[in-house]
Amino acid sequence: MSSHVKSVRFISGFVFGSVFSTGSCLVALKLYKHEEEKAESASSTTHQLIERVGLPQTGADVRFYFNHILSYDQTHRTPRWVTEHLSDQRLLGKADRKHCRFKPDPNIPELFTARNEDYLRSGWSRGHMAPAGDNKISEQAMAETFYLSNIVPQNYENNAGFWNRLEMFCRDLTQKFGDVWVVSGPLMLPRVDENGRKTVSYQLIGEDNVAVPTHLYKVVLVQRDSSEDSRALGAFVVPNSPIGFDRHLTEFQRFSQCGLFQCSFTGEKHRKARVETDSKGKTASGCYLETLTVSNLHILLMKLVERMNSSEHSVSHQVSLRCFEMT
Repeated sequence: MSSHVKSVRFISGFVFGSVFSTGSCLVALKLYKHEEEKAESASSTTHQLIERVGLPQTGADVRFYFNHILSYDQTHRTPRWVTEHLSDQRLLGKADRKHCRFKPDPNIPELFTARNEDYLRSGWSRGHMAPAGDNKISEQAMAETFYLSNIVPQNYENNAGFWNRLEMFCRDLTQKFGDVWVVSGPLMLPRVDENGRKTVSYQLIGEDNVAVPTHLYKVVLVQRDSSEDSRALGAFVVPNSPIGFDRHLTEFQRFSQCGLFQCSFTGEKHRKARVETDSKGKTASGCYLETLTVSNLHILLMKLVERMNSSEHSVSHQVSLRCFEMT
């Protein structure tokens, strides 16, 4: 009798435990799916913001991440371009880079990826194209900027100095403009010898032959409000070499609609290079923010393409900077 009771108790307990465990698993699975759906929804919204003005046309291997989009160059083991959308709200967050480590992008085939060993004792730092400082919004967004698919070999002083100041400048633009789009990437520009002949030459590092760019570029599009007549555009090409704090941003400017980016960018006092504008849109340089509509935006971009791909600034793989195809 007692053994029968024990058996009944054991069976009922086993059934109850199984049902309870199954229920717990289902609840946990639902919670997991809910969080996953929330993450996918947030990522989708971010991609819509980034793609609102289109993507660069150059580069077939386009990859989407939580807070940036890039085209990966399998030959050079670096990105062709990386594009992101900045706003004052999207720059907020508590994600900390101290929890992140540089590592190969798990989405890139092993045969075509760069590795940390390639940079070790190479004399070059690992330079972000989508900066970690733009991605405090989430741990995932921050961690993905440390994938080597977002990294190029960069001069140490340039990385921590002038280029870092240019990144801060782009973030500061969100204080005056509702939307800021930034496209960054490496360039391989030619040198002209004494006979006038042009050659493109660049270093390769590591066993994976990661290409060291001669220059880096940023194309910046800003929009003050939701109207299409409040846009302005600028483009900058920076040599991948040490640049002192006495150099001005405009020295590296290849294109600027209405001189919008002609702000102070020199000395300790102006390391962040803030753009000051009054209520009428007048910049510190005394230039007003002119109308930049969908129609003349295309014209300006074509001029930018010509200048970036001109004989003076041509690139080895002719990066097309017709970045912002309007829909």
